[in-house]
Amino acid sequence: RIAEELEEEDWALFGSARGPLVMHGAFAAHHIRDRGNGYCARTEFFRRLRQLNPLAVVLCEPSSDHHTHLLGERFENSWRHFGLTFDLIDRAGLPPREAAAIKMFFAREIQDILGNAEDSRCERHESVATWVDRLRRAGFTPYGDFVLPDHLRHEVVAIKPREGYVGLDYWGERLVAVICATSGDAAAQARLHRPDKVLQVA
Repeated sequence: RIAEELEEEDWALFGSARGPLVMHGAFAAHHIRDRGNGYCARTEFFRRLRQLNPLAVVLCEPSSDHHTHLLGERFENSWRHFGLTFDLIDRAGLPPREAAAIKMFFAREIQDILGNAEDSRCERHESVATWVDRLRRAGFTPYGDFVLPDHLRHEVVAIKPREGYVGLDYWGERLVAVICATSGDAAAQARLHRPDKVLQVA
């Protein structure tokens, strides 16, 4: 069942799980789209998730606004975001066949963002600031004590810890972010701040 169509029994099942609850979504949350019910499906999803009091929420998302219904804005944002992405692919030193395959993957995303009707588009990316703000408004607390292993240093991509996320920046533009938030209660914060439990992004 897709996230925006979860029913009461689904939420009850999640809530009955034993042990710490952690929600992880890798390049998935941006597919949640409104169903014409008069409210933001993403806001509602994280509001319901917060009621389960999870230990943490971890999202990996592109950082660009392709959720807007304005075609001109989507075009401009796509041009900047994917232009830098393609440039990075060219500089990565990949075998030509692999580089072409990756570009073809992103070309399909561009086609969806710009070529599909509003009610059928899937690739609805948002900025990292929007995701962090949405989590905060749902009652989560952005996490900030990230520990980055030394091997994550990169000569081209800047990997930068921020309040609530770790950004992957290229030419000063945030392309992707790993976002983390906690329920904010004392117990959750204590568990994440134990020396042997510090959240690492690897």
